[in-house]
Amino acid sequence: MSAAHDWWMGLSQQERDHLNDIAQQTPLGLLVYPYWDAKAAAEILAWLQLENDILQAHGDWLSRTKARFERNGWPWTTGELMRRAHLWEHE
Repeated sequence: MSAAHDWWMGLSQQERDHLNDIAQQTPLGLLVYPYWDAKAAAEILAWLQLENDILQAHGDWLSRTKARFERNGWPWTTGELMRRAHLWEHE
């Protein structure tokens, strides 16, 4: 995993929710200003990079999980994924 993913996962759920709320509001809030400054642009870039890292990690996880399902002959369905994820969480 990437350092950004590790950092994100190291945060509490409350911290992640708070940062997510800020990220959801920031682009909309910037629309009221006629000019974006370098600090705002850098912050947006950092959020976009974090989003990309998270999406990449999720895609990698899905690829590994799908391969595991195929190796074991399990059906690749949402229901089966949810069932097995629940089992894995409680191993």
